[in-house]
Amino acid sequence: MGRYSYSQPSSSSASSASSINSRDRRSGKFGIPKKCNCGGALFLEPEINNGHSRLFYKCENYTDGGLHLVKSWEKAVLDEIHDLHMKILQQEDHISYLTLGPGGETIEPSRMWAEVKFLGQEMKELRHQIRPTVDGYTELLDEVRGNIENQGSNYSGLAVTRNSTFHVLLGVAIGFLLFVLVATLYYAFK
Repeated sequence: MGRYSYSQPSSSSASSASSINSRDRRSGKFGIPKKCNCGGALFLEPEINNGHSRLFYKCENYTDGGLHLVKSWEKAVLDEIHDLHMKILQQEDHISYLTLGPGGETIEPSRMWAEVKFLGQEMKELRHQIRPTVDGYTELLDEVRGNIENQGSNYSGLAVTRNSTFHVLLGVAIGFLLFVLVATLYYAFK
């Protein structure tokens, strides 16, 4: 069943992934910064401490004493790796959600597509089988409607009865068609 035992993507990876789009990312506190808070351009500058050289992202205006961005290159890269790791986990969650069957068993995508294709063919065949029946009932309804209209012209005082009878017959025919359609679909997907 995979790494997780649930049927929907986890909220923990979704919340961690949503932090990717948080204000920390926009302000340059998360990941590789694009620009400083002041709008200034950033550049990489090496700093040497105790014989060790480290790279830092620095704002072009950092010397003026304001609150400008200075961020370690290692921290920025680690943030990006964490970001990619969270995205991978989120994609794994979505894939496992999409490949779980109703009983919790894992379904191979190729098998799913084969079944979808098979069911599509079955639906096409059922449409072809039911089409003559629907056409036949349509013709029958037209014939009944014509008979009722003819009777109505012969008996002008029965206009209300004529419309009522037509609506009752139409309702019965539509109900029967819906029953046939539902029964066919039920047995097709059983």
